[in-house]
Amino acid sequence: MARLHARAMGLGAKAAAIARERIAERIGDDLPGIASAIDGERIVLTGRRLRVRLLSEPLLRWIGSLAR
Repeated sequence: MARLHARAMGLGAKAAAIARERIAERIGDDLPGIASAIDGERIVLTGRRLRVRLLSEPLLRWIGSLAR
C-alpha cells in the first residue's frame, strides 16, 4: 500500500509541475508586459503596474483558468 501511495504522490507532483509550466507559458502569451517564473511550487509574476492590472484584468484574478 505504501508503494501505491508513493506512486500516486509522484504522479500528482508531476501533473502539478506540468500545470505550472503550462500556466506560466500562457501568462506570457496572453498577458503582454507580464513575465512569469516558476519558483518551487509557486508562479511568480512580474511587470509594470501589476497591482493596477490585477484589479482591472479578470484573467489575473482567476489565473487558474489558464490551466485549461
